[in-house]
Order: sequence, then C-alpha cells, then structure tokens
Amino acid sequence: MDFGLLRAFLVLSTTNSYRTASDRLFITQSTLTKQINKLEYKLQLKLFDRGRRGAHLTQAGAFILPFAQDLLLKKEVSKNLKNGGIGHLYIGFGLSTFNLAPSMIYQFRKKYPEVIITLNDIPSSVQIECLKSGELSLGFLRLPVPATLKQLPLLDDKLVLVVNSLIDSTTDPLEIIESYPFLSLTGSRGPGLNFQISQFLKFNKISINRINNSDDIQTLLAMISSGIGISILPESTILLGVENIKTIPLSGKYVTWSVGMVWNDKIENKARDLFLKTFDIE
Repeated sequence: MDFGLLRAFLVLSTTNSYRTASDRLFITQSTLTKQINKLEYKLQLKLFDRGRRGAHLTQAGAFILPFAQDLLLKKEVSKNLKNGGIGHLYIGFGLSTFNLAPSMIYQFRKKYPEVIITLNDIPSSVQIECLKSGELSLGFLRLPVPATLKQLPLLDDKLVLVVNSLIDSTTDPLEIIESYPFLSLTGSRGPGLNFQISQFLKFNKISINRINNSDDIQTLLAMISSGIGISILPESTILLGVENIKTIPLSGKYVTWSVGMVWNDKIENKARDLFLKTFDIE
C-alpha cells in the first residue's frame, strides 16, 4: 500500500478542501488530485463527492476512513520505533492559526523528522479540555486560557468585513453589514469566532440578514466572490489571490483578540519539549 496516498486521503477527509489539504501536505493541488484519483483507481471506489462546497466523503470513503487511519498509524509507529523515535505530538489549531501552525510544524519536522505529528482543526474550548487531559500535546488557540495551562502569545488577530469588490468600500462598514445578505461559518466550525461576531454585532446594535452557513471558509469566499453576500472573518484567514473580493477594516470593541501556543507542563512529553526548544521557548 502506498502510504502517501493514504495520508493524502486522510488530510482531504479532514479539511474537505483540496487547497487546504495540499497546503498542509506541502504539495500542489494538481498533485493531490492525482493522488486521490490514483487511490480511487486502486480501490475501484469513489471516495469523495466534489462540488462547490468542497470535497466530502462518499459512503464508500466513510467506510474506508477508519481502516486507512489504522494502517497509517501502525506504519508511523513502526517507523518511529525502528528509528529510535522520540514520541508523538498531537497538535490542535484554530482558524486564526490556519497558516501559522503548519508553518511552525514544517520548521520543526525539518529538524526532527522522526517525530510523529497529528494535526487537527479543533475549536479553542475543546482544545483546552484536551490539553488538560493530555489528549493534546500542544494547542494553537485563543487566549487567555486557564492558569493551569502555559501560554505564549504569538499574534493578534482581528475581524474584517469581507465583501465583493464591486461594493463601495467608502461606505460605513456597519451600514454594509445591515444592507447585504450575511454569510457565516456553522456554529460547530467556528464557535469562538461566531461568539465574537455576535458580540460585535450586539455591541453595535446591528441586525443581519443571515442567508447561508458553511463549514468551510473557502466556500464563503467563493460565495462572496460571486456576489451572493458578505461576511465577517478573521483577517488571518483571508487568502491572497481570491478574485473579486476585498476586505474592509472594522474598529471598536470585540474586534481584536490574541492567539497563542498553549501546553500543559504538568504532563511530561519529550517531543513537545523539543518543539518548544526549537523556537527558544522554555
């Protein structure tokens, strides 16, 4: 079995986006497409339904998923033990560290390729509980966190209004929000972000016309580009190169927040300590 194909399958099944999955795998979208097509040909099964809302597992793909996860884990563990490996890192990240977390992991893997790393997109509130219990080694999430956990601020993120490029950006952004159909992420995809946005809207006494939810930022950007509506998103998640969209700054209360790396120093983890040391964090 080609474990590279399995890894591509697993990452795409988690992200539901060829662009995001290819970024995490550090390959091009065309290469990822070829890998998925090759795996589907080998298995003689259609694993994903592809559409404007992303790539989603078919019934056959969902059936194969746990077997692929088991095979890949056994392969990674075997390789790690054979090489005298130093452990496994389970890392969580959120929307605001969509680009930062994979970048830091890439730098770490160049120095310690033998460490097994599992990276998952997890809401901040869930990450905190997983860090307390030891299910996660590290988390990239909203700050502050409970005093029982260690934290290191990495960046400040802020809300921006994302609109079609035809909308007049000199108009009061609050007026734009009230005037156009509003697109948002589903509650399960971005609970912390949705709460922040609701606080901002409430503080500014804005009523919105919510017409659509999506669990994928790329889908939201595509709908905005098509002129379907507008959205409020973290500035850090806006990808350059998307046609027909622009951002308008927002100001005032509930616009900014801090994001950082969090860990539980009460739980021993050699691989985590190496990760922290790589970036001169004690």
